[in-house]
Amino acid sequence: MNNTQMASFKTTTDGQISGNKREDSVYEESANIEQDEQVSGSKYVYEEPANTQRSGGRKEYKEPQANNWPVKCFMAMMIALVIAVVVLATLVVVLLFLTFSLSNETKKIKAQHTDVNRVNDVNSNRITENLARLADGLANISIKIERVDSDLAFLSNMVERDMKNISIKIQRVDSDLSNHTNNVANDLSNISSRIERVESDLAYHSIMVAGDMATISIKIDSVASDLANVSSRIERVEVNLKDITLGQEIVLQRRKQFDILFNRTFEEYEAGFGDFSGPGDMWLGLNRMHRLTQKGRWNLRVSMRNFSDSTLFWGEWSDFKIQPAPFYHISFGTMVAKSEHMRNTTGTFTGLDYHNGMAFTTTDRDQDEFSDNCAVRYGLGGGWWYKSCSNFYMNGRLVTSETQFNQQMRYTDFGSSGWITLSSSEMRMIRVG
Repeated sequence: MNNTQMASFKTTTDGQISGNKREDSVYEESANIEQDEQVSGSKYVYEEPANTQRSGGRKEYKEPQANNWPVKCFMAMMIALVIAVVVLATLVVVLLFLTFSLSNETKKIKAQHTDVNRVNDVNSNRITENLARLADGLANISIKIERVDSDLAFLSNMVERDMKNISIKIQRVDSDLSNHTNNVANDLSNISSRIERVESDLAYHSIMVAGDMATISIKIDSVASDLANVSSRIERVEVNLKDITLGQEIVLQRRKQFDILFNRTFEEYEAGFGDFSGPGDMWLGLNRMHRLTQKGRWNLRVSMRNFSDSTLFWGEWSDFKIQPAPFYHISFGTMVAKSEHMRNTTGTFTGLDYHNGMAFTTTDRDQDEFSDNCAVRYGLGGGWWYKSCSNFYMNGRLVTSETQFNQQMRYTDFGSSGWITLSSSEMRMIRVG
């Protein structure tokens, strides 16, 4: 029963529940009869109608009919039914809140509150659909739970097996740590002993170094004296150069006694160093070579001695010149004479030809064509007219068992014998015009 039907059951003057007014009811003036009728906890008040008729100046009152209890029970049942529907709708709202959104469904319920039956029908269909979806969801959840249980059982077995393996590994690690601890203790003991020996050695070497420093100081004084002597010798050489005649020879480089080192700076190679007047090793100097070759015509003669059997061989090249600073390029013509042991398999090309036209390179002045400094990488500090790097190298070290091949004094003409290791060398320039 809806609100409209419930409104039609209005209490009238004769105590009946009817949709029509009774016009023939007469009551006395200002008589108010209150009847308390309890229908589902509600109180009904009977009031005299405003249009009560009076006849002959008398007030007539007619007793109301007896209460109709079946109708009242029906009313109570209908109200209870409405309450039940409201409760059901509330449960539906709660369920919809759990599955969708409480705020949206609350607004829908408030908008449809005026028509409970329509809302009940609509929501009943929704409840049915949602319950079906919920049932499907629960079924899927049940399947997933079974899968999770299966995965958990599998993982439990895996974890148990891994824990056993880890336990075994931990035992091994503990054993290894114990062994390493013992080894470290022994090593520390050995290191401590070594440190004590090193400290003792340092004390000894400190004393030795002090003595060596004193010796070095004495040697420095001696070198200073030697430099003064060399300076005077150079002056004498400068004077002698002015009196050079045809056929006269001037030594440019000599390596026989190996009494001085050739790993020197560009400035030293430019100025010259060594024994200019005696038989010792020497280098005339790039600056002097340039100045000499600017006057007259000169040939270059190179003499070498084989390290393996001490065989002496030599070659002579025409038109020898040294260009000016800063590059001091070397240039020469063809080979005009040679010893019988001087190999020249191609007839025109020798190892020295590889360096024709090259600039002079030292450890502190890189002027070769190599990506690196040849004097640093291969020459061990010796200066030369490197290209990339050398096939003819007179300023290397004397051959020893510890000397690297690329640091040796060497020569090649690309013949069948390949590289020739040298034990001595000498370069001379000969005035020919």
